[in-house]
Amino acid sequence: MPREQDIVKMASQHGFALAGVAEATASPRREYVGNWLAAGRHGEMDYLQRHREVMLDPREVLAGARSVICVADFYPAQADQKTEDQPRGHVARYAWGDDYHKTIKKRLFSLADALRQRWPNEQYRCAVDTAPVMEREHAMNAGLGWIGKHTLLIHPRLGSWMLLGEIVTTMAIEVFPSPSQGEGASGPGAEAGEGGAHHVNRASHPHPNPLPARERGQDHCGT
Repeated sequence: MPREQDIVKMASQHGFALAGVAEATASPRREYVGNWLAAGRHGEMDYLQRHREVMLDPREVLAGARSVICVADFYPAQADQKTEDQPRGHVARYAWGDDYHKTIKKRLFSLADALRQRWPNEQYRCAVDTAPVMEREHAMNAGLGWIGKHTLLIHPRLGSWMLLGEIVTTMAIEVFPSPSQGEGASGPGAEAGEGGAHHVNRASHPHPNPLPARERGQDHCGT
């Protein structure tokens, strides 16, 4: 069985800032998500209702899935420079630079190809925001951070300016042991694993504030 350390090292070699592995299991938040959708908090994103069952279980995304490989990239550090005679405006930091759906997915496909070469009998499906995957929940379960009150994934050292991606796979992967609960002065501390990834406690955490989609400005429903 491949180890999570092996996967993290490969993800690091493909340029990802963080990586970890979560077990491909159904979300324990079915009732919460159902209530969130019933209250209309998804705004005009009707596809969340249509794909609810797929979103709640990665095994519906890929039959026989056993693991979700989660990766994270930082937001671009600097916006494109404008000259004095060009139009200016405020742009959300995650939108600086090239379309992250394309840039992250390109490297995810490359990582999936590398995994396929090493473990050719397994299946892999990549996702970056657009697929019906509970990406923040999986990232939290993979030790990449916690879901904060602002509803985004937050890392104790790196903050929450991160973009997420996943590879759902039929491969069973041996994961890092979780750090002990209560580590650190103000909550569980980060653990640096092989390949440069920082892992946090995989213990369960309270649900985030159920902000309506229109008030959040990014993402939705913990996906």
